[in-house]
Amino acid sequence: MMNNYECNSCPITKFSAGMYCTKSIEGIYKRFKILRTSVDTAGNNILIMIDIDSGARIWCGTRGLCPLPLQFRYYQQQAISCRLFGLAPSSNDNQTTSWPESVVNYFKQFCGPTVQANVLNVCEKVTDDGSFTISMYKIVENRKIWAHEYLLSQNFAIGEQLIVVKDTPAKLYNF
Repeated sequence: MMNNYECNSCPITKFSAGMYCTKSIEGIYKRFKILRTSVDTAGNNILIMIDIDSGARIWCGTRGLCPLPLQFRYYQQQAISCRLFGLAPSSNDNQTTSWPESVVNYFKQFCGPTVQANVLNVCEKVTDDGSFTISMYKIVENRKIWAHEYLLSQNFAIGEQLIVVKDTPAKLYNF
């Protein structure tokens, strides 16, 4: 299924190696990877992307990587909801829900095997040199967001600041 973005142009933010974020016409921020690129007659990059969380293919026309969306610039950091292990994208081939082994292993190195049972948020932060750092947060039943205890115990995470995520105060951690 192909999804068109408003005016066939979307602000794109790179927030991890090979991974990007953009805002859909519905106003939802989505994470995606670029599958294929081409250039149209007007010089625009045409991207065929895959939505990391749903597996849907996305078509997008853009003039390249853009800065963070305006509302993100008012925060030192801003959480973007994503589902890494709580709800993995389904595979159409065998109807399983699993993340690639490389993704699973990346998060296991910080959180251990229990991370697969967690629903996580990702926070992106722009540094002075223009690069992005990623922080992960575990959503617990009382809707507060905490870094996995292992991150804290190993000094991978420290308390950073309080912001509001989906109208709920949340303690965010950086690692």
